[in-house]
Amino acid sequence: MKMTQEEVKKKLERIGRSHKGLGGGPDSESYLHDAKVDKEEGFVWISTDNNLAAKIIKRCSKDIVEVLERGEGFVEFKIRRSSFRGIEYAFKTSNNEKKKKVNPTWLWEKKKQKSS
Repeated sequence: MKMTQEEVKKKLERIGRSHKGLGGGPDSESYLHDAKVDKEEGFVWISTDNNLAAKIIKRCSKDIVEVLERGEGFVEFKIRRSSFRGIEYAFKTSNNEKKKKVNPTWLWEKKKQKSS
């Protein structure tokens, strides 16, 4: 049975409150389901049992179209693909290691001027 947008909104508010700050135990898990079938339909699934649920709700609640509660705090979100950048963007690029870190001392000078 498909949920109405109002039902989804109420469920998201409740889950957001219950999962905010929830670190999860040593067995805590989060999954991203990016199946080809879902891709063709324009959706991606996120499953989690920790504070990631609250963060996802905060970032893209308008694009969450379905919420499933699986017990013991585990939730699954069906999210419109328009809110999803892609799995490859979850990783830093290898060439970041080769870049020289810049020490922004000019920021320190600005802070000193403001506090004076």
